[in-house]
Amino acid sequence: MNPFDLVVTVALGSILSTTIVSRQSGVADGLTAVALLVLLQYIVAWLTIRSSGFHHFINGEPTLLFHQGDYLKRVMRRHRVSEDDILASIRDSGISSTASVTAVILETDGSVTVIRNRKGKEVTSLKNVQR
Repeated sequence: MNPFDLVVTVALGSILSTTIVSRQSGVADGLTAVALLVLLQYIVAWLTIRSSGFHHFINGEPTLLFHQGDYLKRVMRRHRVSEDDILASIRDSGISSTASVTAVILETDGSVTVIRNRKGKEVTSLKNVQR
């Protein structure tokens, strides 16, 4: 789910609850608002699939937070992630040492991915990750 999907979901819930609870707004007004949001969601999804620039604008890019033993402090501050958050993600992945970690990535959906060191293996999954 990208940020726009979240906004649409919250807006739909708000419109539906207002339509149901409020005596001032009619069913036709609520259905019109829902139809417009659904249409807007369809247009954004269509543009996201067909335009890489629009896709990056809506979804963003994964961001590198930790790489080969180094915390990327400037990036961590910008995304409001602490060293403790990164260490918790590493522990959650079942890894006991930061020396065993190649990278920690903040994904576009807000989740954190931890990539282990693999001796003699090239790390190709960092191809589209922003520093």
